[in-house]
Amino acid sequence: MTKLTTKQIERLAEFGAVVSRHCRNAMTGEQIRVSISAANLTGGHGGANEAIALEFMGLMAYENVADLCQFRLGKPGQHSWREVDWERAIRNFNGN
Repeated sequence: MTKLTTKQIERLAEFGAVVSRHCRNAMTGEQIRVSISAANLTGGHGGANEAIALEFMGLMAYENVADLCQFRLGKPGQHSWREVDWERAIRNFNGN
């Protein structure tokens, strides 16, 4: 695999953080779901391409269940990950 650029890493980390945010309660920080419908993440937050790249790294899954495309977190506790956590995991995988 070709090494990712800084801009690509930042884009993937931003997308991962958005998915994490949608999987936790904003007030308590508790996990409320492990996946989010792809239809709920519109407006430039990323999508299948980002999810597939993160799936390759074992950080997320892009699933089609009963014709519902969804993004599923790949590791326990990821609901609490912030953008910096995602970036660190991506850089570790990427060898940066």
